[in-house]
Amino acid sequence: MFFYLSKIFAAFFFPYPIFLVLAFLAAWTLRYRWIGKALMIFAVSLTFLSTGIVSGFLIGRLESVYSRPPTVEADVAVVLSGMINPLAVSGDMEFMGAVDRILLGEKLLRQGKVANLILSGGSGLMLSGQSEAELLRNWLIDRGVPAEQLILDAYSRNTAENAAESARIIREKKFRRVLLITSAFHMLRSDLSFQSQGLTVVPLPVDYYGLSSYPFPEAYGPSPQSLSVSMIAFKEFAGLLAYYLAGYI
Repeated sequence: MFFYLSKIFAAFFFPYPIFLVLAFLAAWTLRYRWIGKALMIFAVSLTFLSTGIVSGFLIGRLESVYSRPPTVEADVAVVLSGMINPLAVSGDMEFMGAVDRILLGEKLLRQGKVANLILSGGSGLMLSGQSEAELLRNWLIDRGVPAEQLILDAYSRNTAENAAESARIIREKKFRRVLLITSAFHMLRSDLSFQSQGLTVVPLPVDYYGLSSYPFPEAYGPSPQSLSVSMIAFKEFAGLLAYYLAGYI
């Protein structure tokens, strides 16, 4: 009994939910002033976005667009970057959640399902830093992958440039069947960007954030992890809108 009570307490009161409780108390204290009303709206919105049921629903709208294809053999797989922490304290190459992208690419290469990988992406920093494509190439070579199977796009700074530069390489190398590997939430914008370059790719999504179930109390209590997933979803929705308005998709 104590175990279940402690789980409920942790889900709803410690430590992040305490911040939300304090925000509600401050909003109630100032409820007759505009700042109190604004704070209440902020606290309510933040609380909902911080729950697994809401974040799972939001990210699920993006991740459910594509499913894994039954066959994955191709001439080349394009691996989009965005998996290395450019500010790692250790000074070594530190992977983030999207590491599934390169791990799947390496797996397909070792299994002979693809003959080549296109590693697409520049530096994670705006004004400096080594390109992520170069870092990934060196990492794969250290793991025994032949350098001749790795093709670099080391200059792309966003998804639209990933698609444009990868399309140039694909046409230059005369690759026919192409796999596209990126995070599931990012696949729609990526696939549409490649389509705008006149390329038909086979989407191979990885790195899922959605939930298969919504257990109580974990999925109902607010947490910074769920809020982070909600923010990923909102950022991607904004990216889709921006790309549409800019004519990239």
